[in-house]
Amino acid sequence: MTNDITSELAKLHELTGVEFSRQVERIAKRKEFHPLETDKDIFTTGGEQSDDYENLLQTARKYNTRSLAYAIKSYFEINSQAVEVLIFKGGKRISVMRHMTIGEAFFHMFKKAYER
Repeated sequence: MTNDITSELAKLHELTGVEFSRQVERIAKRKEFHPLETDKDIFTTGGEQSDDYENLLQTARKYNTRSLAYAIKSYFEINSQAVEVLIFKGGKRISVMRHMTIGEAFFHMFKKAYER
């Protein structure tokens, strides 16, 4: 039985080390999770129809911490079905859940996580 992409992504929060790496590889092989044709370093699982999708991608390409945090917050505001934005930077991953973006403290928390 194959899990849906949401379940597969949720498992990442429970795993560490080799298990985490294997789960990322399994997700990366799924058809729902694919690199952008224009930028192979950015992967997506959907949301291409969102009005704010292009802005989020542009911000991810620029890697400006505050702009990226703002784009993530806006993405959640516009897309009521979005649950999580997962960012891989170097050897670390940053998970941003919808509830984390509520309030001004999000920008400080995200900057701290992204720049450490």
